Amino acid sequence: LAPVSSVRLLRERYLGYVAFTRPSRHLWVSWAAADEEGAALEPSSFVRTLLSMDCAPDLTRVRIGAEWLDGDIDAVERPEHAVEGILRRADEVRGADEVRDRPGGPASHGRSAPWRGLADRIGEIPVAAESLARIERSLGRPGDAQLDDAFRGSISLLTRPAGLTRPAGLDAAESLSVSRLETYSQCPFRYFATYALRLREREPFQIQALDVGAFHHDLLCDVYRILSARHGWDPPDTWPRRMIPGRALDWGRVSRDEAEAALDEALEKRRGDFLVDGPLGDLQVRFFADRSRRLLLEAIDSMLRHGEKDAFVQVAAELDFGSPGGPHPPRGPLPPLHLVLDDGATIALRGTIDRLDLAELPNGGMALRIIDFKSSQRDLPLFKIIQGLDLQLPLYLAAVAACGEGSLRLAGAFFFPVRQDVDAASAPPNEAKVRGADKVRGADEGRTPPAMIRMRGLVDRDAIALFGPLAPGERSAAIHVQLKRDGEPVHVDWGDWLPPGVLEKVCLRARREATRLAQQMRDRRIDVRPCRQGGRKPCDHCPFGDVCRIDPRTARYRAIISMKRSEVIEGILASRS
Repeated sequence: LAPVSSVRLLRERYLGYVAFTRPSRHLWVSWAAADEEGAALEPSSFVRTLLSMDCAPDLTRVRIGAEWLDGDIDAVERPEHAVEGILRRADEVRGADEVRDRPGGPASHGRSAPWRGLADRIGEIPVAAESLARIERSLGRPGDAQLDDAFRGSISLLTRPAGLTRPAGLDAAESLSVSRLETYSQCPFRYFATYALRLREREPFQIQALDVGAFHHDLLCDVYRILSARHGWDPPDTWPRRMIPGRALDWGRVSRDEAEAALDEALEKRRGDFLVDGPLGDLQVRFFADRSRRLLLEAIDSMLRHGEKDAFVQVAAELDFGSPGGPHPPRGPLPPLHLVLDDGATIALRGTIDRLDLAELPNGGMALRIIDFKSSQRDLPLFKIIQGLDLQLPLYLAAVAACGEGSLRLAGAFFFPVRQDVDAASAPPNEAKVRGADKVRGADEGRTPPAMIRMRGLVDRDAIALFGPLAPGERSAAIHVQLKRDGEPVHVDWGDWLPPGVLEKVCLRARREATRLAQQMRDRRIDVRPCRQGGRKPCDHCPFGDVCRIDPRTARYRAIISMKRSEVIEGILASRS
């Protein structure tokens, strides 16, 4: 059976949607203003929708007619060509006569005279004159009241109107998040579909991974605020108070019972805000809350043990920098990180820092580190930073460092995984081990605490001692660094440490890469060109594959070159930046 009208309509809308979203530089939308008899035609529903959008005033509309004639009568093949060419040339001759009548006007174009004479002769023939009048009306000649002004042209040229094809957040004085930059670096069209077209898959009525991550972030932030209100202190005036919105908290001075009580208090508060009104039943709520409690207890236990050894204190949680742009007030105490483009326009970068720590240096000054909580184990390869894929941590570090004083030193930036490790076993564990894993306690109750969570990221060589004492040949339990027997770190390719001064250069390189990406976004480059590293590419998890219709066999990918850390460091040190 042939498809019903509703199916045909859906197919037509889908094909139209694909046609509208495939172009990467310009989009031409054309429609016929009249049929072969000269009767006016209504444009397609796509055109009516387009002209009713907010971007309609920004469209460039031109009328394309008999330009293919180029003044040569011998090129006429059909009667309609002759009539249209006559009308076009008659308009040109009238305009030339008006200009020529002015003082100093140009001489007459000799090639227009035959067209003008032919128009006069055809106008004397009744049948031809009637056809001439119909075509004249269909072309929307001046004085014709039957056609609306919006339909006077036969072709409309769209030059990336702001509401349709221009990515959001690229105007001067507007802000842009780091996650958008990373999305654009992965695939320009994915950014366009996500933030410009705002395409969304239908969300199932269930808890999503992003919801779980946001829930855990809120709980950790609440735990910090509860503990800092009870055990924190006001930092001295010599500290950079601009980046310290609250009180300082030394996790090494907090007991496990106090931290567990703060987590239960935060969980009880968030249970009503997030879980009761969500898509879960009572038993599901209880399971989800217990699972979150176990995960966060393990994370908090590692924070306590980190705090017992390192010299850092937490001074902020969920710290916003930048402004959403426009008339909205600033999101936090820190200003945005500005990116200056080629034309002098400034793009303000915004973001939210999960955790900000400071440490006092023995010779004066302060050391700074930032921590970003993740639901999975992640490292931070340098080659992904210089190629625009992992810009979050270095840009966050640069944004905070820009607000500090000259004595503020960058110590590091890290991913902190909040997840449950799954161990492979040939047989079920015994009941005592299961009970011991249900509740994280210290060794004073006879149970061995779980392994400390090791953070991954970037750390300055001279700041390694701030993360706790390390003996020669020992591996740090907090960061991915190990010392050799002579007390020096192992080779830079086997750790997260950087030579002195390189961390600042990495932040500058990330800022330069962000500026390059923002410039491409401002130039409205939305090519369907995802990145690819070996066999891995963002298309494997992209929800817009049916929109871009990329063919893996013929697609043009942006190759991501894998490099050793030592190679990247050598290139950064050799560059002028």
